[in-house]
Amino acid sequence: MHCLITWPTGTGKTWTARQEAAEVLSSGGRVLVCVPLKALAAELELEWGAALPGVTVRAFTSDTRARAYQDAQVLILTPERLDLISRAWRRHHHWLAAARLLIADEVHLLADPVRGPRLDGAVTRLRAAYPLLRVMALSATVGDPETLRAWLGAAHLPDRPRRTPLHWHARTVPAARHKPAALQDALRSRPGPTLIFTHARRRADALAADLTDRGVAAHAHHAGLSAQTREAAEAAFRRGDLQALVATPTLELGVNLPCEHVVLYDLTRWEGARALPLSRVSAWQRAGRAGRHAGGPPGHVTVIGTAQERPEEYVTPDFEPLRSALGAEAAAQDFLLGSVAGGYGRTEA
Repeated sequence: MHCLITWPTGTGKTWTARQEAAEVLSSGGRVLVCVPLKALAAELELEWGAALPGVTVRAFTSDTRARAYQDAQVLILTPERLDLISRAWRRHHHWLAAARLLIADEVHLLADPVRGPRLDGAVTRLRAAYPLLRVMALSATVGDPETLRAWLGAAHLPDRPRRTPLHWHARTVPAARHKPAALQDALRSRPGPTLIFTHARRRADALAADLTDRGVAAHAHHAGLSAQTREAAEAAFRRGDLQALVATPTLELGVNLPCEHVVLYDLTRWEGARALPLSRVSAWQRAGRAGRHAGGPPGHVTVIGTAQERPEEYVTPDFEPLRSALGAEAAAQDFLLGSVAGGYGRTEA
């Protein structure tokens, strides 16, 4: 039976999925794991490979072109790679037919206007082509989970207590120019390893440079940096050489770092000339990076914003309803054309 797990971050969703995967593998089946980021795919390849001795675990992203799908028992894929496989299922049928479990991590990505249609389309096609393929959907931030549960026809495993609590602190500043001082206060009051989330790459660079000038060991982390630079910054943070990583959403999803404190520094993002508030889903995904290790110190989340940004409202996990992005005209056309090309539609109707 399909399953939807909506436990908070740090409560064992991935561990539970791996246990289910082990059961499937023991009976000779294959497992597909869909994750949103290449960095997370690489991390899971190492973790699952160590946790499942004797099982061939491989990540398949744009960085791993030379690998053969049929050589792996657990395939870790991005939504884009899973989408390509679903369109060409006939070519992959010789190995894909053995897949018995699809684990869709961070399934709230369905609402993302860019990557959501890829995930939605892939899951829809594969369920049509392989009725015996079970879907296990995971997310800590699904608004209106009943809608997603009904679409999947799944059992729903709802909230459970977080192993390490999150303590939220809302800081209201008179104007945006007062945010750097509020950030300094937050870092002094909680000097543990800290992730600071911004929206723009330039803001991340400037803020990391300003913190360094003020004596805080900090580094920026965003997609404009090379993979080697990002990996080096993550390694320095893990070693304790950095107190702070100033990140764009590159670290919002899934990647595990020894973080005790998260600062939500930007609560407004820009789409063209429009100013949009940070979503509750994104805020809680970012907050969930703190205090993830059982038995470790509790996590702290500091939200810094102006009165207009209402930082106090982010303390409550009142997530926006999850709505598929596949309904947008361009996404729907791409899905339909891909489905026809893949042989899913045989008549004009």
